[in-house]
Amino acid sequence: MDQAESEIQSSKAEDHICDMFDNVSEKYDFLNKILSFGIGCVRRKALTKRLKPFNPRYVLDIATGTGDQAIKIAKLNPKSIMAVDISKQMLLLGQKKIKRLKLDDLIKFKHANCSELPFENESFDAVTISFGVRNFNDPLKAIKEVCRVTKNNGVLMVLEFGIPKNPFIRVPFLFHFTKLLPFVGGFLTGNRAAYSYLTNSVKKFPYGKDFLQLLSETGFVDLEFQKCALGISYIYTARKRE
Repeated sequence: MDQAESEIQSSKAEDHICDMFDNVSEKYDFLNKILSFGIGCVRRKALTKRLKPFNPRYVLDIATGTGDQAIKIAKLNPKSIMAVDISKQMLLLGQKKIKRLKLDDLIKFKHANCSELPFENESFDAVTISFGVRNFNDPLKAIKEVCRVTKNNGVLMVLEFGIPKNPFIRVPFLFHFTKLLPFVGGFLTGNRAAYSYLTNSVKKFPYGKDFLQLLSETGFVDLEFQKCALGISYIYTARKRE
């Protein structure tokens, strides 16, 4: 396959993901809270807590969805938060949410592809990605692009699912993600394929040390991760090389 064919396939894959999130956007927040037992909300708070000591002024939140992580980060009182996502429908819902919370002066939404961010080099003190990296069509390319827009000595924090190694946790977790979530999510939204995709993306994602290895190829250093909820999720921290 030549480069042109590869780029066409990549574009089609990104369009598919965008359409998928657009189609489930209206019920996405509600179902996430119910089907994840609130884990997403708790972990977003944990990421924000880890970000606080860095005291970032300019923050970029990638794969923001409807802005849940950006809203949490707003409590750190940065100067500005730019929140981007590939789904326009998610962003529209997010704009309504932050307006209701009176955060529209602080948080700005922008439709953007993570692999081609429309920002100057070294624009942000901190970049966050919550439950979005596993949906990137080319994670290595995307993280390199993240590195480009991060200031020297700036920080990247990634929150993502993992798969617990303890069989007593792993078995019910995989049942929930591969059987229950696609069934319930598909029934309530009429789009089972979307929720099947989301569960498969968790199973395929290189979590833990494997994801740190990917980060090591992108220009970030001081790589570490914190295992959360017995390995159901991980928070990765990295600093851009000076």
